[in-house]
Amino acid sequence: MDLESLKYFVDVVDLENFTRAAERNFISQPAISAQIKQLEETVGKPLLLRDHHHVTVTPAGQQFYRAAQRMLATYHGALLDIWRDQATAPTRLRVSFYIAQQFQPYINQLVKFRAEFPNVTVELVERDSEQAVQDVLTGAADLGFGIVDHSDRQLMWKQELADHLVVVGGKSTLTTLPRRVTLDQLAGLTYLTLTSVPATQFGQLTAQLLHGHAFQTTQLAGLDLLFTQLQMTPTFALLPVSQVPGNLNGLATRELQTALPNAMGVGWCYQRHPLDPTVGAFLAFENLL
Repeated sequence: MDLESLKYFVDVVDLENFTRAAERNFISQPAISAQIKQLEETVGKPLLLRDHHHVTVTPAGQQFYRAAQRMLATYHGALLDIWRDQATAPTRLRVSFYIAQQFQPYINQLVKFRAEFPNVTVELVERDSEQAVQDVLTGAADLGFGIVDHSDRQLMWKQELADHLVVVGGKSTLTTLPRRVTLDQLAGLTYLTLTSVPATQFGQLTAQLLHGHAFQTTQLAGLDLLFTQLQMTPTFALLPVSQVPGNLNGLATRELQTALPNAMGVGWCYQRHPLDPTVGAFLAFENLL
């Protein structure tokens, strides 16, 4: 039994799903199932009852869940105390942040961290996702917030949420369509995209979804121009839901009905080695929020 297995178990219980817990921890669903099975063998009792769609926690599982939460809290508390002792001198935390309205809770984490560590100055720079990652790789930032990218082994990631793509268009364009649409139902519309996408993963995901569909495509320089064109012309775009403003009255969104992957992880990235003490303090502090 190790702390990683305890975290897997807590995530499965919290999310009530093995697949989502595996996605949160960047491992396969069979791997996380094997870890939980090993925990159950160690405990000597079933902790979870499984079916294809739902996870039920047994009485023993409930007891073990509470114990696992306490053990993880003790571990993160000890880390936080160590980092707090190390981070007594005035220092700074440089953060490159992929900004969206839905990400405000993660800015709040930085605000609370700043209050807990008054000697740390937090410098926040707004970047697109790929720029935020590059800032961490080049040393221009200590911590980045963006779309999860495991292509560079120098980086560690802590995923916070999954940002899925939605169909966006003018209300007059989408008003007759159901709440969930397929790409076939958008035939005849022009597909709008950005000249410079926020991350490689976004470009790869949209390319995979659009493969085999013969949409006329127009590239635009920025989101403001794209949103204007969506409202004025029979067009649509595929965008992360976090990037769709809720205050543009002329826009409408529809969920995309597809069997293909339609989500990207978003979270914090930082250099794997060496771990900056201020970054370590933030990561330990965040696990206690």
